[in-house]
Order: sequence, then C-alpha cells, then structure tokens
Amino acid sequence: MFSYEERDYLQEQTIAEVVKNAIHIYRTYFRKFFFSYFLLVLPATFLGFAGVAFSGENFLLGLAVYETVGFVAASVASLIVILVVSDICLGEPPSVKRAWKHISVFLLVKLLLTSLLVYSLFSMVAVIGLGLVFLLDKVPLLSFAYLIYFIFVLVLIPVLVSLFLFVPAIVVLENRWAFPALKRSVTLGYGYHVRNFVIVCMMFVLVTVLPFMLYIVSFFTGSEWAPALGICLYYVIGFLIQPLGLIYIILLYYDIRVRKEGYDSAALAEDLRH
Repeated sequence: MFSYEERDYLQEQTIAEVVKNAIHIYRTYFRKFFFSYFLLVLPATFLGFAGVAFSGENFLLGLAVYETVGFVAASVASLIVILVVSDICLGEPPSVKRAWKHISVFLLVKLLLTSLLVYSLFSMVAVIGLGLVFLLDKVPLLSFAYLIYFIFVLVLIPVLVSLFLFVPAIVVLENRWAFPALKRSVTLGYGYHVRNFVIVCMMFVLVTVLPFMLYIVSFFTGSEWAPALGICLYYVIGFLIQPLGLIYIILLYYDIRVRKEGYDSAALAEDLRH
C-alpha cells in the first residue's frame, strides 16, 4: 500500500517522530505546499492590504475586506494542504490538482462556519479574561490584574487549540462540521490532550514566534525601509512555514485514530478513502 511513500505514517508515533516526519514531509513535498498554500494566501493577503489602503475614510470596510479575503484564502489553502498530506499518509501520490477537484463550495462553507464557531469560542475566552481584569481592578492589587489576564489568555488559548486541534481534519476527512466536529475533536484527543498541548506550543513557536522575531530584527537594520521590510519578512516567512503546522495536525490525527480506534494501517486507509 505504501509504494509511493517509503514511510508508514499510519502507526503510533512519539512526539519526536511526529516532528521528524512532519519536517520530512514538508521538505520532500515543499513545491506542492508552495503552490497550494503560499501562492494562494500571500497574494490574497496583499489584495486585502490594498483594500485597506484604498478604503480611505471607510477604514472599517477596508479592514473587513482584508479579513474576509485572508480568511477565505487561508481556508481554501488549508483544505488543499490537508488533502495533500492525507494522500501522503495513505501512501498515495499527492496531487494538488486532485485536491482542487475534491473541494466543493459546500465543503468550504462547512469549514468556514466551523472555523468561525471556534474563533467565537476563543473570543469568549478573551472577553471573560477582560471581565476578570475589570473585577480585579476594584481591588488594590491592580498590577496583578493584568498579569493574571495575560496568564489566563496565554494558557487557556493553547488549551482550547489543543482541544479543537483536529477540527479542520475532521471537517475535511470525516464530513462533520459545526458542533459535531468540535465534539469529535475533543473526544478523539481525550487522554492525549497534554501531548497535543506540547505539540501546539512547539507549532506556535515555529509558525508564529519565529516570523515575529525576524520582524523585530528587521528594525535593527537602521534602514528607513525597515518597517516595510519587517512586514514583508513576517508574512513571507510565516506563510512559507504555516503548512508545517497543518502537517503536524494531520500526522497527530492519524496517530490518535490508530491508537484509540484500533485500526491497522490497511483498515484505516480504506475507511478514510470513503
């Protein structure tokens, strides 16, 4: 079955093996991820920037255009990457063209709505955290209020990400969406949430912190173009390595299905093809 890819990804993997396999897939199939993610999301982002720049007094409208274009483009690109990585894990020749054919408007809408639902939950956490700050603002220890809010958000957001880590894969590969997809992600990851949390933190450092550090470093060049250079570096490097985060998720998804649902490689591959 694994005639195309020499590695069997449908087996239990340690955290180190997940990291190693994710990097291997990213390096081996970089061109496919470049064409399926980078070349779609980066132009959409700059198109969104143009919408903000030419919005004039209608800044909020321009910002809404920027967010909408970026959100839809990232969702489409994520769909393609998920399908490509799924092919790789199942031992099939990965095909961006076949992934595009698999995408339907209905599937995209389901992913968009489910993602919005997850973002709404994250927003609720942020609002609750702000409410906590305002409550603590009434007591003498004002300086601790903002520290508690920072810790609250810094810890709880990654926890929520680890709980809903498999939502994109579930929407695309299992045809579940909205609350059933969220519930499936929580139950599938049950017993492995701490492990997933560690992976999420590693993904955050690689996909978010690294591009941000390059953005900060650009300001020390002393050039008048430093701000523009920093922004370009942040988005270019960020979009180049973001597919790596999705690869981690798909590898973990298959790993936990093998661990918890007791499938062997052949049975799981057959199940996920339907």
